[in-house]
Amino acid sequence: STAALIRIALKEEIFIFEKKVLPGIKLIPGDLRTLIEKIDESSYVVHLHEDGGDAFNMCVTDLIKTSMNDKQTLLIILSDNLDMSSEEAEIISEIPPFPLSLGPVSLQSHQAILVMHNLLDRLLL
Repeated sequence: STAALIRIALKEEIFIFEKKVLPGIKLIPGDLRTLIEKIDESSYVVHLHEDGGDAFNMCVTDLIKTSMNDKQTLLIILSDNLDMSSEEAEIISEIPPFPLSLGPVSLQSHQAILVMHNLLDRLLL
């Protein structure tokens, strides 16, 4: 459903300015570097990656919960079925994000989003 909302938002019109189009979805024109430059200190950034820390490990979930309490925004970075290019990985490493794995089995992006939402729901209860 998230992918459908993004598809609808992108079809809406060509945009030049940053625009909130749907609840939780903001279109930002530009490339990855443009997006990364908009991240400020109030954001907690997580990079979903197979080599990251186990998201369901108690120490990791405590760290996420504590960090989220100190921040206003949670930004989750994930790629599609292809690994990020070396240029994209270099840009991402400048943040630097907290690497997080959702388990030993590779997930498709839409599956990773659902699992992450479930984890966040559990952490925020």
